[in-house]
Amino acid sequence: MSKTDTSTAAPAPVTASKTFHSCNPAQQHLFAVRPGVSVEDALEIASCLLASALRTVRGAAMEHDDEALFGAVFQLEAVKAVVDAAGLAAPTENQEGGE
Repeated sequence: MSKTDTSTAAPAPVTASKTFHSCNPAQQHLFAVRPGVSVEDALEIASCLLASALRTVRGAAMEHDDEALFGAVFQLEAVKAVVDAAGLAAPTENQEGGE
């Protein structure tokens, strides 16, 4: 790189605060995604959580032969595919449902 090159790498994207899970009649949120975590790390954890949920729901769908649960399997597969396709999550071959 030449000494006159003044370009700098863009900062890595990070998470914003996002609350979830209402826990009472007032709909107060109990949990939150913390701001400032690298998006790469957050997506890797999200992919692992989705793989776990997918395994659980797929097992229940097969055990009970339940159409609604098979629909949930499809939805989880779709969301996990989007997370994994973002190119920031861990390699899909290391995770349940990967190609």
